[in-house]
Amino acid sequence: MAEPLPRRMRVEEFLAFEGEADVRYELVDGEIRAMAPAGDRHGWLAGNVGYVLRRRLAGRGCGVVHEAGVRIDDHNFFVADLVVQCTPPSGRPFVEAPRLVVEILSPSTRQHDRDVKLDAYRALSPVEEIWLVDSERRRVQQWIREGPRDWHVRDVIGTGTFDSPVLAATVSLDELYEGIAFAEETEADGSGAADGDA
Repeated sequence: MAEPLPRRMRVEEFLAFEGEADVRYELVDGEIRAMAPAGDRHGWLAGNVGYVLRRRLAGRGCGVVHEAGVRIDDHNFFVADLVVQCTPPSGRPFVEAPRLVVEILSPSTRQHDRDVKLDAYRALSPVEEIWLVDSERRRVQQWIREGPRDWHVRDVIGTGTFDSPVLAATVSLDELYEGIAFAEETEADGSGAADGDA
């Protein structure tokens, strides 16, 4: 006789789960997963990105939420490093209409952020733009929605810049990575961007 499949936790139950006070959690396919603590470079980058977002959004009725809860579906609830929302805060434990989502890629989160969270964010209709900001080298992968299921991806490296539709502004890697040095940086890294479609 086959064993019954384990019951998957729903988001409502997850939001009532308390866990340990100093640990952040996500719900992935109905299973609670503890998140590794962020390192200092991760935190510094998140601060830089948040500052850039706030400056570009000033006076536009949009705000930046750090460590934002994002409800994907009934069994998935993620914590994004930063989210831009253009609706007033509701007091709910998640951002209801995220327009731009930023994930800082760290060694411990890189695979999950790229393989699982990216696809989940792309499936959310309010999301118009996603930034994957690398914490190990100067590189941002920018995803821009071009239709219900069509996305354009751009890799920006070194001292490159990119245009953000949500911010209606140009962003430089110099400002995102201000104050952060990488031991492996060389002249060979160059600068610029490569475009593609997904």
